[in-house]
Amino acid sequence: MIRSLLVSAALTLSSCLVFAQQTLDSPPPWGNNRQGVMFDVAASNDVTITGFGIYPYVDMNDVTFEVYTRSGTYAGFESNPSEWTLIGTAGVTGSASELVDIPVTLNTAIESGASQAFYITSTGPYNIRYRATTSPSGTAFIGDANIDILVGAGVVYPFDNANSEREFVGRIHYDLTPVAPIAP
Repeated sequence: MIRSLLVSAALTLSSCLVFAQQTLDSPPPWGNNRQGVMFDVAASNDVTITGFGIYPYVDMNDVTFEVYTRSGTYAGFESNPSEWTLIGTAGVTGSASELVDIPVTLNTAIESGASQAFYITSTGPYNIRYRATTSPSGTAFIGDANIDILVGAGVVYPFDNANSEREFVGRIHYDLTPVAPIAP
């Protein structure tokens, strides 16, 4: 009896949880482009990365993009595909220099205080925009109360010819850890 009451209470509570959907934009200007970009996301609260938006260098019509991730940092793993996990593949259609979401749903959790590396790349000769900087790789260049985007590297597909000191230009979609709603 008590067990069924506890299960019922837990189910009721879980149905009342609210997920706070968020975005963090790293807007233009840009100055460089390459097939892909690697960067780290540092979390100051528990978050789940759910997607990315990019700025194409040229018009794209169903161009295949891949999204990879690895725990920790990208640094030292730019040319080591066995250290990365492919988490999404999708065709991207969009106009040059306009923000376009990569149509994949991701579910990559990052605990508060941890970092997660991401690699977003086209599989063909189509480039995405990013920005060169003089800040060293691993330096936070934009953030909000929940996540920071760190300086990364531009990369040639699949895992070749990385140029460091590059900033991701685009959008990160993420959810906060669920929180109970506030009563009116």
